[in-house]
Amino acid sequence: MMDSIRPMAVRRYGYETGSYGNSTVQINNDRAIEYYNKLLEMEPDGEIYFKVARDLLAKNNFSKALTYLEKAAALKDAPALLKLGSIYEEGLYRYDAFGNRGDTVIEIDLNKAKQYYEILAEMDDEQGKA
Repeated sequence: MMDSIRPMAVRRYGYETGSYGNSTVQINNDRAIEYYNKLLEMEPDGEIYFKVARDLLAKNNFSKALTYLEKAAALKDAPALLKLGSIYEEGLYRYDAFGNRGDTVIEIDLNKAKQYYEILAEMDDEQGKA
């Protein structure tokens, strides 16, 4: 299984960073997400779920991003737990092209935020203890 994961990881990295071996490729986050998803089918990984969620948040695909964040959090990925805590602490909103806040996607829920931060603290994460 690891033999098939490595080439996909290299391709995913290339599309994410624009660097593929000694050559360059055009950055393509959609292709990177495709390869991430293939990797996740073979081997669930919190860090990869978080990276996909980060890209989906940037594209305003909030419902899918939250799904990936929750999967990463279930695997005890600290950045995902921190991001979910932050989302529930501050709320999540759509913004227009001018940076004006629009529709509410996630309402503030301090109890949920606290739950994510407590998990971080149990993991001895400094940000979770703060």
